[in-house]
Amino acid sequence: MATVSDTNSNNMPPAADSQPTTKQTVSSVVNTEPAGQPAPKREKRPAMPRTLGDILAPMTTQQFFDKHFERSFLYIPREDRDPGIVYQGLFSLDQLYTLLQRESMFYGTDLNLCRYDGERKLVLNGGRNDTTDLPTINGNHSNSQRAEEQDSNDSDDSDELAEEALAADVRRRVEDLKATVQFHQPQRFVRALHDLLYSFEQELTTLVGANVYITPANSQGLAPHHDDVEVYILQLEGEKAWRLYEPIEPLAMSYSADLDREELAQPIAELVLRPGDFLYLPRGTIHEASCVGNQHSTHITISSHQNWNYGHLMAQTLPECITNAMSNVLELRRGLPHGFLRQHGVLHAGFPPPPSAVFHHMRELLQSDQVWSEIERHFHQAVDSFALDYTTARLPPPALRRNPLNPAPTRVTPVFHATTKVRLVYTDHIRALPTPGAESNDDGQADDQPDFEIKVWHSLSNDVRTHMMQPALPDSEDEDDEHEEQDEEEEDTACSRSGLRESNDTGDVSSHDSSSATSSHLRSNPPLHPIGAVVPRDNPITLPGSAWPTLIHLMQLDGQGQRRTSAIQAIPGELQENILLCEQLWQKRLLVIEA
Repeated sequence: MATVSDTNSNNMPPAADSQPTTKQTVSSVVNTEPAGQPAPKREKRPAMPRTLGDILAPMTTQQFFDKHFERSFLYIPREDRDPGIVYQGLFSLDQLYTLLQRESMFYGTDLNLCRYDGERKLVLNGGRNDTTDLPTINGNHSNSQRAEEQDSNDSDDSDELAEEALAADVRRRVEDLKATVQFHQPQRFVRALHDLLYSFEQELTTLVGANVYITPANSQGLAPHHDDVEVYILQLEGEKAWRLYEPIEPLAMSYSADLDREELAQPIAELVLRPGDFLYLPRGTIHEASCVGNQHSTHITISSHQNWNYGHLMAQTLPECITNAMSNVLELRRGLPHGFLRQHGVLHAGFPPPPSAVFHHMRELLQSDQVWSEIERHFHQAVDSFALDYTTARLPPPALRRNPLNPAPTRVTPVFHATTKVRLVYTDHIRALPTPGAESNDDGQADDQPDFEIKVWHSLSNDVRTHMMQPALPDSEDEDDEHEEQDEEEEDTACSRSGLRESNDTGDVSSHDSSSATSSHLRSNPPLHPIGAVVPRDNPITLPGSAWPTLIHLMQLDGQGQRRTSAIQAIPGELQENILLCEQLWQKRLLVIEA
């Protein structure tokens, strides 16, 4: 076992005994040198982290991914990090009370209050019995109900979760009841956290969420547990003692129930995090934390990579690829053997089941060159479908934060000419999916245009205020159905904001039982990341199939690794159609005009 003063697998140096000052200023410099002498350089002002690289420096992100990511925990004390990067200002207890006075917040939706007394968790949300087991806290990363912890009284308490969290009430429960505050998705309100989580999503290309945990002195909020997400912890205020244990399931696929400390092996590390310290935990690492010292502790937990692995990629892309391959591979369309069901199934195959000729033939089909080439041909389109939830749920670019719903620009649309030079921007926020839908002329004959449409999904109009708080919308084959479901989604948003419905807070996939208050709001065929932003009404952009060569052309890179700048007349396709397409993309802020 490693402690703060021990040498562990990460070669942790001893943590500093003293905390860094909570307020750092740059003293004014008066030039007293003789005339003609250069003035002394001003001290560099400390800055808050904007990227994962800022947090890790001087360690590089590549070193982190090569040595620690999904492998081992990493502890970096403040004195071993870049001294120009500070965490102060990201969040604090005072900021929480200010937000509660300014915004309408609700227990269960925006925050939870809890305490762990060494034997069980207690819910301390307003309007609820303090001795009730807490069903709405999922480790560090969800306020969804755990199926294994639900009891018959949960439904009776559902209405009480709607109670508004008033600043005075929260303060009383923190101070008098020693309640830990779990504040969900603070990036909705704090620009610096929006910037930081946006950079995480850009680099990791997976949904990233966050919780703030504020724990009173000498208390603990959560029982030992493990999570199904990568955990990045930034200590902001006070001190918190952490115990880490070996995983029961490395890279766990689901969060755990509360674990009994007495049944766990000895800790592999015991750490005390102080302001400015950083701790990374791979999925499945069992952990618990308690506040030590005479001051409350505040830390932010950033989480990523839930349901973002090879297994989930294969589970979604392979069925789509095989479905598309059936039209070109005769063997995939042949009927199953007569009597197939009488010989297959758990009860019908026998114990142990004999080798199955059908299974053997399926394996041969998957290994055949014809089937595998079809799977490869359709793979990238299937990846676009896989990425759709990420695209419609991720954070919008910080530059668009002031206008999250992205209405049409108030400036006058420029006049596009054949010689106008254009370039696509925010291409990481775009996914294009061809959708079958041939159109015909009045005489019933098919048009000369490609017999499909293109749905271009983008993230620019995602609303940061709903990031990781609401389910994304399902795909819709009919535009009217899509709008109807969007209207229902908007009603659900109002319900959530009024506390009538719980929602996950980091993209966690919870129980899909229809009895769950959360899962009843998910798709019947749940996406890999069901919790994200409400899809705005301008998503997706529908384009004719003839626009496909234009999009492919604009997505190409130039010699400097930037998106290609092209005169419209140089883009493949009809000139007038390309001009109209460029106007439409410009209106959505996906395209700029170059001088």
